Amino acid sequence: MSEVEVVLDEIMTIAKVEGLYTTLEGAFQNGRETKIIASNVSRVDTSVLQVLIAFVAKMKAEGVPVTWGGRSDGFMAGVNLLGLENELDF
Repeated sequence: MSEVEVVLDEIMTIAKVEGLYTTLEGAFQNGRETKIIASNVSRVDTSVLQVLIAFVAKMKAEGVPVTWGGRSDGFMAGVNLLGLENELDF
């Protein structure tokens, strides 16, 4: 089974949470290794980070790898502001 690539949009706010959740839940249900690409993100809010943290934790509990294909400065600014580096398994 091939890896799922999830490319995050430039602006990742609560308006994007439902679509992101649906995509990630599909990857989880299929037990597929997932690569999250956050290299184009200029702004991310807490709701998106919460969905990503929950996804990473669920995948880790099932032994399915989640990798990061890139993390922009904007994405990392949000992560670092909230101290979430460990929760996102960087």
